[in-house]
Amino acid sequence: MAADESPGPGAWGEYLKDQRWFAGKGRRIVSVDPWDSIDVGEPRQRFGYRLIEVGYDSAPPERYALGLPSADDRGDSPREVGQTPARVRALLAAIAEQRTVDGVHGRLEFSSDATDPPLSGDVTDESIVEVRGEQSNRSTRVGDRWMLKEYRQLQPGPNPDRELPRALIRAGFGRVPRPVGGAVYRRGGVDPIDLISVTEFVPNRGDGWAVWGRWLRETPSDRIESMLAPEAEGIGRL
Repeated sequence: MAADESPGPGAWGEYLKDQRWFAGKGRRIVSVDPWDSIDVGEPRQRFGYRLIEVGYDSAPPERYALGLPSADDRGDSPREVGQTPARVRALLAAIAEQRTVDGVHGRLEFSSDATDPPLSGDVTDESIVEVRGEQSNRSTRVGDRWMLKEYRQLQPGPNPDRELPRALIRAGFGRVPRPVGGAVYRRGGVDPIDLISVTEFVPNRGDGWAVWGRWLRETPSDRIESMLAPEAEGIGRL
């Protein structure tokens, strides 16, 4: 599908309403228009993102990013490419190299937040696991090192997923997943949009309330105060 060719609301409307991450369920779709198309990766293994704008009869439009298939496997059908090791490695490499990739109307700026950005060369196929059951975004675990998140619904302005950990770390609170990098979509007349984030992977230790409750019960009160007081003071400075 060309970047300026409208696919119409029919097939796209049916596809979107079947997706758990689609926020417009219950609204009548009147249009689904291409908003941009961005290619990432090497010429022979090129893939990227299809950005669409969904119009409603009684609500403001919404924008979404869907993963594009390889250049040789594209058509007009409304679908999103499945996650592949090659795709993940290409995204990690773009972050490590801090590339800027031009789309039809805007550009995708990859950046690194860490001194040791992810290097795609040492990522094995077996270590790449897409997290199932994700409701709104696409999350992929890369071994026990990183968590890659691709935001499907496009929200102008800083994404709290990326901004909050940065702010907490700047304030001296280190008990959050460390930001590694990501990508921001930029286009004239639109606030920057976070499209990708990578953070360090933190293994699941169970329900948060249960973990904290157990820690509070088992830790002496004077130690709790000495450990948490500096962090509470740092959070108060935000």
